[in-house]
Amino acid sequence: MIRILAFNENEIHELDGRRIDEVVNYPVVWVDVVGYTEVELGMIQKRFNLHPLAIEDVTHGSQAPKLDEYDDYLFSIVHSMKYTKGKISYEEIYFFISDRWLISIHREDRHIGEIFSKASKIFGPSTPHKTPDFIYYSLADRIIDDYSTVLNEVEESIDSLEEDVEENPSKEMLHRMDDLRRDLVTIRRSVWPTLTFVRDTLRGMNLLISDQNIAYFRDLRDHLTRLIDQIEAYHNRVNSVGQLYLASVAASTNAVMKLFTVLATIFLPPTLIASIYGMNFINLPEFQWRFGYPFALTLMLLVAVLPSLYLKKKHVL
Repeated sequence: MIRILAFNENEIHELDGRRIDEVVNYPVVWVDVVGYTEVELGMIQKRFNLHPLAIEDVTHGSQAPKLDEYDDYLFSIVHSMKYTKGKISYEEIYFFISDRWLISIHREDRHIGEIFSKASKIFGPSTPHKTPDFIYYSLADRIIDDYSTVLNEVEESIDSLEEDVEENPSKEMLHRMDDLRRDLVTIRRSVWPTLTFVRDTLRGMNLLISDQNIAYFRDLRDHLTRLIDQIEAYHNRVNSVGQLYLASVAASTNAVMKLFTVLATIFLPPTLIASIYGMNFINLPEFQWRFGYPFALTLMLLVAVLPSLYLKKKHVL
């Protein structure tokens, strides 16, 4: 589906996709392609003279965020991200930006749909710069805001994992740690390339971004930089949870070994006495003694109790 917003100085007109040839009559136009087909892409490519390689990127998908510069327009890819049922998913959104038009191509991104439906309020008379680069900034800013939401979900998962590791570490938590690491890598693969091309924009590499709107792109850069810092911090936290898990397991193992050592210390002397009197030698003096058996039992009891009292005094037990 193709839908069009045509901007005059004080008005915004919504046009049907079949009226795409009328875009030349307006100073600024936003063409939004939702759930695109090859026919619609071909129509857009022909009408705006888009490069085949850019259209090929849209068709094939699986692209990293980037910003390519062509003769009279820019081609940009931004990832829209969401966190659903503990899984991170993202959609590639494609933008073509010139000095007169903006083309957005996506499957069905809710942020773009919301901005399109509320364009009269968002880009009303009070909006100072209704230009393609400003519309592009508005869309990218809304999309990037979701990165913070996803990171907040990841942070909650890390908090929960930390509590579980402290209370009752288990092997299942290792899988949760691996999942969190993969999630953070996935987010970073979207955020870092986006930050890179925004920085390139601020260095003046893309002349289609006007000076009057450059401050908005600085805001994007600052937001993305904070996100990168958060990702690194969360990655360090996950590693710390891993160290905490190993320390907890080691502490549990040490506690078991300590128990076995104490038991061995207590029961080894009685075992020694029992083994001595268990030898089948005829000339063991106590064998013929009337009180030999009670004596052996009493001796074994004493050599078990005395180490127990000593270990308790030393706070080992």
